[in-house]
Amino acid sequence: MIELDSKDKKIIHFLSLNARDSDSRISKEVGLSRAAVTYRIKRLEKTGVITKYVSWINTFELGHNNFHVYLKLKNFSADKQNKIIKIIKENPNIKWMVSIGWPYDLFFVMSAKDLRDLDIKLKELYSNFEEDILSTKIHIVDSIIKDIPPFFSELVKFPQQQLIKPLKKSVKLDTTDVNILNIISENARMNVTEIAHMLKKKTKEITPEAVSYRLKKMKKIGILKKFSADLDYRKLGFHWFMLIFKFNKVTENLDKKIRTAFMNRDKIRYIDKTIDHRIRFQILANTLEEVNEEITNIRGTFENHIEEFEVLPLFEQHVLTTMPKSVYEDLSNSARK
Repeated sequence: MIELDSKDKKIIHFLSLNARDSDSRISKEVGLSRAAVTYRIKRLEKTGVITKYVSWINTFELGHNNFHVYLKLKNFSADKQNKIIKIIKENPNIKWMVSIGWPYDLFFVMSAKDLRDLDIKLKELYSNFEEDILSTKIHIVDSIIKDIPPFFSELVKFPQQQLIKPLKKSVKLDTTDVNILNIISENARMNVTEIAHMLKKKTKEITPEAVSYRLKKMKKIGILKKFSADLDYRKLGFHWFMLIFKFNKVTENLDKKIRTAFMNRDKIRYIDKTIDHRIRFQILANTLEEVNEEITNIRGTFENHIEEFEVLPLFEQHVLTTMPKSVYEDLSNSARK
């Protein structure tokens, strides 16, 4: 476990609030010199506390749905799991993958346009290890109820939340837009000069000012949701759990109640909903007692609505991207038409 002081935590807070903030701007917020902030950021990266900087792209509104896939392996072994993880990591449709606890072994989010597209993509993926699959379960994501908030907000006098705007309809991306999204999807802190240089090698001459304008435009219309640092929770000693509650129904009023009840509970990091009335929570807590406290609170708040629930420990993150290769290729083809 890596110990962080309050300055480290504040730096992480501002990087998770907006990973594109400059070291100079963060230094003013934290009360350190720019050089000290740069040194601390590099140390956090080198020790693996910060794993990457993610640009959260609204691919859902661009025609690519998210599907939750739970996978249980036959005759489980660590070697078998590692082999399958490698295969899934190389698949061009995966947005997120983690190792999880019983009764499953792996959980991943696959991007697909619709159920038919999902069926084709899953069959192609499973053909590489179908003899090792004991069972699978699939849920279709309907909406995000709570997005991941900035870390360590309690250390900041006036904490901010990312303002995520709904996507305006009939948005048309050109090839340059799509290439910019693809470049920054894996490194949200890449500066506009570096992005312009990469675009010059890839497609066309463009100025850093033009890149900056396009980024601001895509943020304004809701294609780019936010830019944030991704952390290795294990390095910080957190317990990481996924809670899945099956509700008997989720009405509009109940949806609002869920948003209100859990929006400010900092240990609940993320909530989404599937079309079959399952609410999936991600919990980060310092102790198992705190995890149990959150479970008890959810059950008590919605005791008349919950049919069943599962508590799944999350062990290791293997994939995180907001622009899978297949999505990039599809958006590129659409932009050329």
